Amino acid sequence: MIKIITDTAADIPPEILSEKNIVAVPLGVYFYKNNTEMSIDSVEEFWKTMAADTFLPKTSAPSPGSFAESFATAQSEGYEGVICITLASELSGTYEAALVGAQEVKNFPIEVIDSKSVTLGEGLLVLFASELANNGLSFQEIVDATCKKREKIKILALLDTLEYLKLGGRIGALSSMIGTLLSVKPIIEIKFGALSTVSKQRTRSRGIDFLTDLLKTYTNLEKVAVVHSMAPDIDSITESVTGILGTEDVLTSYIGPIVGTYSGPGTIGFCLMEK
Repeated sequence: MIKIITDTAADIPPEILSEKNIVAVPLGVYFYKNNTEMSIDSVEEFWKTMAADTFLPKTSAPSPGSFAESFATAQSEGYEGVICITLASELSGTYEAALVGAQEVKNFPIEVIDSKSVTLGEGLLVLFASELANNGLSFQEIVDATCKKREKIKILALLDTLEYLKLGGRIGALSSMIGTLLSVKPIIEIKFGALSTVSKQRTRSRGIDFLTDLLKTYTNLEKVAVVHSMAPDIDSITESVTGILGTEDVLTSYIGPIVGTYSGPGTIGFCLMEK
């Protein structure tokens, strides 16, 4: 049996990680107030803290040792090998940390795959690999299929504000200022590690309408997941998505602290996996 390992930026709900026996190596998230580190015990608490304060937390990639420990545990448990799927290397040092960690575990097959995605875009790829492993495919078959499938993953997201991208240094100050002054609600696309702007809407309702209309244009979807950062309208949005897809089987999850630090509260994302 092949062990699937990922990181917490994949935002896979804990109950699914447990059910699928997937290990998620944690990235670091630290809030500081008056030079004192604040403990955050849940995603809900993270978003309440973000909404109440104007400062950003600090994030950090896992250490190579954290990955090495997870790999070594899988080896000791009798697995035939590990396939580790990480947060996009363009956005974090997590992939590199996993590569270094893999070198510390000898005589054990380990493949580290850059998901080229974030949140449940990464998560859908992890669940895809897990399903292949559970179906008994060989190590190399899972690696090859997973690397091929990542080209079929895309995220479409509506940001409620550009302020957090600005604070996190992810876009220029001028772009952020224009977005804030004009109350622009940008719709972005993340595909194969690249971030681009799809549209700019003046209001959130128009942005959500644009996003859901865009979803209707995809006719070759295998999986869709919805992610959000304490969005007050998540229930109605999820209902719209299930209506478009004609199924109730839509995975929904919070955007976790790693991605949420830069997307900010109110973000809605559709994570798509095409056939």
